[in-house]
Amino acid sequence: MNSVPVLYPFRRTMAIVLVLTALGVGVFWLLWFGTGMHRHPGLGNLDGTLAPPGPAYYDAPAAGEAATLEHVAFVVFENSFPAPDGVMALAMALTAVLLWQHRLAALPMLYLAAGMLWSLAALDTSYHLQHGGFVDWSAPETWSRAFISVHAAALGGLLILQAAVAQFRTWGTAPPVPRRSFRSRGVVAQVLILAATLAAHLTFLRAVDPSHGLLGSLVMQFNAAFEIAHILTFLTLGMGFVGLLRVQGSGWSWVLVAAGLALFEMIIHLAFVILNPEITESIGIGAIIPAVGLLMVLAALATSCVGLTQPHPGSAEPLQG
Repeated sequence: MNSVPVLYPFRRTMAIVLVLTALGVGVFWLLWFGTGMHRHPGLGNLDGTLAPPGPAYYDAPAAGEAATLEHVAFVVFENSFPAPDGVMALAMALTAVLLWQHRLAALPMLYLAAGMLWSLAALDTSYHLQHGGFVDWSAPETWSRAFISVHAAALGGLLILQAAVAQFRTWGTAPPVPRRSFRSRGVVAQVLILAATLAAHLTFLRAVDPSHGLLGSLVMQFNAAFEIAHILTFLTLGMGFVGLLRVQGSGWSWVLVAAGLALFEMIIHLAFVILNPEITESIGIGAIIPAVGLLMVLAALATSCVGLTQPHPGSAEPLQG
Protein backbone atom coordinates (compact mmCIF):
# COMPACT_ATOMS: atom_id res chain seq x y z
CA MET A 1 0.00 0.00 0.00
CA ASN A 2 2.69 2.50 0.95
CA SER A 3 4.63 1.92 -2.31
CA VAL A 4 1.99 3.78 -4.34
CA PRO A 5 3.33 7.30 -5.04
CA VAL A 6 0.19 9.38 -4.39
CA LEU A 7 0.74 12.89 -5.74
CA TYR A 8 -0.41 15.15 -2.89
CA PRO A 9 -0.42 18.89 -3.65
CA PHE A 10 1.12 21.14 -0.99
CA ARG A 11 1.56 18.12 1.27
CA ARG A 12 4.21 19.63 3.59
CA THR A 13 2.34 22.92 3.94
CA MET A 14 -0.84 21.06 4.84
CA ALA A 15 1.07 18.84 7.26
CA ILE A 16 2.31 21.93 9.13
CA VAL A 17 -1.20 23.44 9.21
CA LEU A 18 -2.60 20.19 10.63
CA VAL A 19 0.04 20.03 13.37
CA LEU A 20 -0.56 23.67 14.34
CA THR A 21 -4.32 23.06 14.45
CA ALA A 22 -3.88 19.99 16.62
CA LEU A 23 -1.70 21.99 19.01
CA GLY A 24 -4.30 24.77 19.04
CA VAL A 25 -6.95 22.26 20.10
CA GLY A 26 -4.74 21.22 23.01
CA VAL A 27 -4.14 24.82 24.08
CA PHE A 28 -7.87 25.58 24.01
CA TRP A 29 -8.71 22.75 26.40
CA LEU A 30 -5.79 23.54 28.69
CA LEU A 31 -7.23 27.03 29.07
CA TRP A 32 -10.77 25.68 29.52
CA PHE A 33 -9.83 23.37 32.38
CA GLY A 34 -7.02 25.54 33.74
CA THR A 35 -9.30 28.53 34.29
CA GLY A 36 -12.08 26.43 35.85
CA MET A 37 -14.58 27.14 33.08
CA HIS A 38 -15.53 23.45 33.02
CA ARG A 39 -17.23 23.66 36.42
CA HIS A 40 -20.96 24.20 36.85
CA PRO A 41 -23.00 24.30 40.09
CA GLY A 42 -24.96 21.14 39.35
CA LEU A 43 -28.58 20.50 38.54
CA GLY A 44 -29.67 20.90 42.13
CA ASN A 45 -28.74 24.60 42.07
CA LEU A 46 -30.63 25.60 38.95
CA ASP A 47 -33.12 28.42 39.31
CA GLY A 48 -35.06 27.27 36.25
CA THR A 49 -34.95 30.68 34.55
CA LEU A 50 -34.19 31.10 30.87
CA ALA A 51 -31.54 33.65 29.97
CA PRO A 52 -32.14 35.42 26.65
CA PRO A 53 -29.88 34.53 23.70
CA GLY A 54 -26.76 36.65 23.72
CA PRO A 55 -23.60 37.19 25.79
CA ALA A 56 -25.51 36.70 29.08
CA TYR A 57 -26.27 33.15 28.03
CA TYR A 58 -22.65 32.13 28.60
CA ASP A 59 -22.10 34.01 31.86
CA ALA A 60 -21.34 32.04 35.00
CA PRO A 61 -23.49 32.93 38.03
CA ALA A 62 -22.12 35.37 40.57
CA ALA A 63 -21.21 34.11 44.01
CA GLY A 64 -24.33 33.07 45.93
CA GLU A 65 -26.57 33.17 42.86
CA ALA A 66 -28.31 30.17 41.32
CA ALA A 67 -27.17 29.18 37.84
CA THR A 68 -29.45 29.57 34.85
CA LEU A 69 -30.43 26.54 32.87
CA GLU A 70 -28.58 27.89 29.84
CA HIS A 71 -25.26 28.31 31.61
CA VAL A 72 -25.32 24.72 32.85
CA ALA A 73 -26.35 23.55 29.37
CA PHE A 74 -23.45 25.47 27.82
CA VAL A 75 -20.91 23.95 30.22
CA VAL A 76 -22.36 20.45 29.75
CA PHE A 77 -22.23 20.95 25.97
CA GLU A 78 -18.60 22.10 26.03
CA ASN A 79 -17.47 19.41 28.47
CA SER A 80 -18.57 16.77 25.98
CA PHE A 81 -16.03 17.98 23.41
CA PRO A 82 -12.54 17.26 24.85
CA ALA A 83 -12.76 13.55 23.96
CA PRO A 84 -13.82 13.97 20.29
CA ASP A 85 -11.50 16.96 19.92
CA GLY A 86 -8.66 14.85 21.27
CA VAL A 87 -9.37 12.06 18.77
CA MET A 88 -9.61 14.66 16.00
CA ALA A 89 -6.28 16.19 17.03
CA LEU A 90 -4.64 12.76 16.98
CA ALA A 91 -6.15 12.10 13.54
CA MET A 92 -4.78 15.41 12.24
CA ALA A 93 -1.34 14.70 13.71
CA LEU A 94 -1.28 11.23 12.15
CA THR A 95 -2.43 12.65 8.82
CA ALA A 96 0.36 15.23 8.98
CA VAL A 97 2.99 12.53 9.56
CA LEU A 98 1.65 10.40 6.71
CA LEU A 99 1.55 13.41 4.38
CA TRP A 100 5.10 14.39 5.29
CA GLN A 101 6.23 10.83 4.53
CA HIS A 102 4.27 10.78 1.25
CA ARG A 103 2.27 7.70 2.29
CA LEU A 104 -0.83 6.32 0.61
CA ALA A 105 -2.46 5.89 4.02
CA ALA A 106 -2.73 9.68 4.26
CA LEU A 107 -5.49 9.60 1.63
CA PRO A 108 -8.30 8.10 3.77
CA MET A 109 -7.04 10.02 6.79
CA LEU A 110 -7.50 13.31 4.93
CA TYR A 111 -11.17 12.53 4.36
CA LEU A 112 -11.67 11.27 7.92
CA ALA A 113 -10.07 14.36 9.48
CA ALA A 114 -12.14 16.58 7.17
CA GLY A 115 -15.34 14.94 8.36
CA MET A 116 -14.42 15.43 12.01
CA LEU A 117 -13.54 19.09 11.38
CA TRP A 118 -16.86 19.65 9.62
CA SER A 119 -18.73 18.03 12.49
CA LEU A 120 -17.02 20.39 14.93
CA ALA A 121 -17.82 23.39 12.73
CA ALA A 122 -21.47 22.38 12.29
CA LEU A 123 -22.05 21.74 16.00
CA ASP A 124 -20.27 24.87 17.22
CA THR A 125 -21.73 27.21 14.61
CA SER A 126 -25.34 26.05 14.96
CA TYR A 127 -25.14 26.08 18.76
CA HIS A 128 -23.72 29.60 18.98
CA LEU A 129 -26.09 30.96 16.33
CA GLN A 130 -29.00 29.54 18.31
CA HIS A 131 -27.86 31.15 21.56
CA GLY A 132 -26.40 34.47 20.42
CA GLY A 133 -22.75 33.50 20.64
CA PHE A 134 -21.89 35.75 17.68
CA VAL A 135 -23.75 38.87 18.83
CA ASP A 136 -21.22 40.81 20.90
CA TRP A 137 -18.20 41.36 18.63
CA SER A 138 -16.53 43.52 21.26
CA ALA A 139 -15.91 40.39 23.34
CA PRO A 140 -12.77 38.30 22.62
CA GLU A 141 -14.81 35.13 23.16
CA THR A 142 -16.96 35.96 20.13
CA TRP A 143 -13.91 36.20 17.86
CA SER A 144 -12.60 32.96 19.33
CA ARG A 145 -15.85 31.14 18.55
CA ALA A 146 -15.94 32.57 15.02
CA PHE A 147 -12.32 31.60 14.36
CA ILE A 148 -12.88 28.02 15.51
CA SER A 149 -15.98 27.59 13.33
CA VAL A 150 -14.49 29.19 10.20
CA HIS A 151 -11.10 27.51 10.59
CA ALA A 152 -12.63 24.05 11.10
CA ALA A 153 -15.00 24.41 8.12
CA ALA A 154 -12.34 25.85 5.80
CA LEU A 155 -9.62 23.37 6.77
CA GLY A 156 -12.03 20.46 6.31
CA GLY A 157 -12.84 21.70 2.81
CA LEU A 158 -9.16 22.11 1.96
CA LEU A 159 -8.37 18.59 3.14
CA ILE A 160 -11.12 17.17 0.90
CA LEU A 161 -9.85 19.24 -2.04
CA GLN A 162 -6.27 18.11 -1.46
CA ALA A 163 -7.28 14.45 -1.28
CA ALA A 164 -9.52 14.71 -4.37
CA VAL A 165 -6.75 16.33 -6.42
CA ALA A 166 -4.30 13.69 -5.21
CA GLN A 167 -6.70 10.92 -6.25
CA PHE A 168 -7.20 12.39 -9.71
CA ARG A 169 -3.49 13.02 -10.29
CA THR A 170 -2.62 9.49 -9.18
CA TRP A 171 -5.36 7.31 -10.65
CA GLY A 172 -7.25 9.58 -13.00
CA THR A 173 -10.97 8.75 -13.09
CA ALA A 174 -10.51 4.98 -12.64
CA PRO A 175 -12.08 3.53 -9.48
CA PRO A 176 -9.47 2.03 -7.09
CA VAL A 177 -11.37 -1.25 -6.54
CA PRO A 178 -13.30 -3.78 -8.67
CA ARG A 179 -16.91 -2.83 -9.45
CA ARG A 180 -18.70 -5.49 -7.38
CA SER A 181 -16.72 -5.02 -4.17
CA PHE A 182 -16.69 -1.27 -4.78
CA ARG A 183 -20.47 -1.13 -4.49
CA SER A 184 -21.15 -3.85 -1.93
CA ARG A 185 -18.59 -2.70 0.62
CA GLY A 186 -19.65 0.89 0.14
CA VAL A 187 -23.29 0.07 0.80
CA VAL A 188 -22.35 -1.84 3.97
CA ALA A 189 -20.30 1.11 5.22
CA GLN A 190 -23.11 3.55 4.49
CA VAL A 191 -25.73 1.42 6.23
CA LEU A 192 -23.57 1.23 9.35
CA ILE A 193 -23.04 4.99 9.46
CA LEU A 194 -26.70 5.73 8.75
CA ALA A 195 -27.90 3.33 11.46
CA ALA A 196 -25.53 4.78 14.04
CA THR A 197 -26.55 8.36 13.22
CA LEU A 198 -30.27 7.61 13.29
CA ALA A 199 -29.92 5.78 16.60
CA ALA A 200 -28.14 8.78 18.13
CA HIS A 201 -30.76 11.14 16.73
CA LEU A 202 -33.66 9.11 18.10
CA THR A 203 -31.92 8.92 21.47
CA PHE A 204 -31.78 12.69 21.74
CA LEU A 205 -35.37 13.06 20.56
CA ARG A 206 -36.35 10.87 23.48
CA ALA A 207 -34.21 12.95 25.80
CA VAL A 208 -36.05 16.18 25.01
CA ASP A 209 -39.47 14.73 25.81
CA PRO A 210 -41.40 17.50 27.65
CA SER A 211 -42.33 15.01 30.36
CA HIS A 212 -38.74 15.17 31.59
CA GLY A 213 -39.29 18.77 32.67
CA LEU A 214 -36.15 20.72 33.55
CA LEU A 215 -33.82 17.92 32.44
CA GLY A 216 -35.49 17.68 29.06
CA SER A 217 -35.27 21.45 28.65
CA LEU A 218 -31.55 21.33 29.42
CA VAL A 219 -30.86 18.74 26.75
CA MET A 220 -33.02 20.66 24.27
CA GLN A 221 -30.56 23.56 24.56
CA PHE A 222 -28.09 21.71 22.36
CA ASN A 223 -30.31 19.22 20.54
CA ALA A 224 -30.76 21.55 17.56
CA ALA A 225 -27.00 21.64 17.03
CA PHE A 226 -26.92 17.86 16.70
CA GLU A 227 -29.79 17.94 14.21
CA ILE A 228 -27.71 20.19 11.92
CA ALA A 229 -24.78 17.77 12.21
CA HIS A 230 -27.08 14.86 11.34
CA ILE A 231 -28.29 16.65 8.20
CA LEU A 232 -24.68 17.20 7.12
CA THR A 233 -23.95 13.51 7.65
CA PHE A 234 -27.00 12.50 5.59
CA LEU A 235 -25.94 14.84 2.76
CA THR A 236 -22.43 13.40 2.60
CA LEU A 237 -23.84 9.87 2.65
CA GLY A 238 -26.06 10.84 -0.27
CA MET A 239 -23.08 12.13 -2.25
CA GLY A 240 -21.23 8.92 -1.43
CA PHE A 241 -24.18 6.85 -2.65
CA VAL A 242 -24.20 8.68 -5.99
CA GLY A 243 -20.47 8.10 -6.37
CA LEU A 244 -20.82 4.41 -5.56
CA LEU A 245 -23.61 3.97 -8.10
CA ARG A 246 -21.42 5.54 -10.77
CA VAL A 247 -18.43 3.43 -9.63
CA GLN A 248 -16.27 6.48 -8.97
CA GLY A 249 -13.56 7.01 -6.40
CA SER A 250 -15.55 9.94 -5.03
CA GLY A 251 -18.02 7.41 -3.62
CA TRP A 252 -15.56 6.08 -1.06
CA SER A 253 -14.31 9.60 -0.43
CA TRP A 254 -17.68 10.91 0.73
CA VAL A 255 -18.37 7.77 2.75
CA LEU A 256 -15.14 8.48 4.64
CA VAL A 257 -16.15 12.10 5.24
CA ALA A 258 -19.48 10.85 6.60
CA ALA A 259 -17.59 8.40 8.80
CA GLY A 260 -15.58 11.29 10.23
CA LEU A 261 -18.76 13.27 10.90
CA ALA A 262 -20.41 10.32 12.61
CA LEU A 263 -17.30 9.33 14.57
CA PHE A 264 -17.00 12.81 16.09
CA GLU A 265 -20.65 12.81 17.06
CA MET A 266 -20.66 9.28 18.50
CA ILE A 267 -17.75 10.17 20.79
CA ILE A 268 -19.65 13.27 21.96
CA HIS A 269 -22.72 11.17 22.75
CA LEU A 270 -20.63 8.66 24.69
CA ALA A 271 -18.82 11.41 26.60
CA PHE A 272 -22.14 13.08 27.42
CA VAL A 273 -23.52 9.85 28.88
CA ILE A 274 -20.40 9.10 30.93
CA LEU A 275 -19.87 12.64 32.26
CA ASN A 276 -23.50 13.40 33.15
CA PRO A 277 -24.98 10.41 34.99
CA GLU A 278 -27.46 12.63 36.85
CA ILE A 279 -28.92 13.68 33.51
CA THR A 280 -28.72 10.44 31.59
CA GLU A 281 -30.09 8.26 34.38
CA SER A 282 -33.06 10.54 34.91
CA ILE A 283 -33.82 10.75 31.21
CA GLY A 284 -33.08 7.11 30.58
CA ILE A 285 -30.27 7.41 28.03
CA GLY A 286 -28.02 4.39 28.30
CA ALA A 287 -24.42 4.18 27.17
CA ILE A 288 -25.17 1.20 24.96
CA ILE A 289 -26.56 3.19 22.01
CA PRO A 290 -23.59 5.55 21.53
CA ALA A 291 -21.17 2.70 22.30
CA VAL A 292 -22.70 0.43 19.65
CA GLY A 293 -22.92 3.41 17.29
CA LEU A 294 -19.22 4.08 17.78
CA LEU A 295 -18.35 0.47 16.96
CA MET A 296 -20.52 0.61 13.84
CA VAL A 297 -18.84 3.78 12.63
CA LEU A 298 -15.37 2.30 13.28
CA ALA A 299 -16.34 -0.77 11.24
CA ALA A 300 -17.56 1.46 8.41
CA LEU A 301 -14.35 3.47 8.64
CA ALA A 302 -12.16 0.36 8.35
CA THR A 303 -14.18 -0.85 5.36
CA SER A 304 -13.94 2.54 3.66
CA CYS A 305 -10.17 2.85 4.20
CA VAL A 306 -9.61 -0.52 2.57
CA GLY A 307 -11.95 0.32 -0.28
CA LEU A 308 -10.27 3.64 -1.03
CA THR A 309 -6.69 2.38 -1.01
CA GLN A 310 -7.02 -1.15 -2.44
CA PRO A 311 -5.33 -1.34 -5.87
CA HIS A 312 -7.59 -1.84 -8.87
CA PRO A 313 -6.23 -4.81 -10.89
CA GLY A 314 -7.68 -3.55 -14.15
CA SER A 315 -6.89 0.15 -13.91
CA ALA A 316 -3.85 2.07 -15.00
CA GLU A 317 -0.79 2.09 -12.80
CA PRO A 318 -0.41 5.11 -10.51
CA LEU A 319 1.44 7.98 -12.12
CA GLN A 320 5.07 8.37 -11.19
CA GLY A 321 6.44 11.68 -9.98
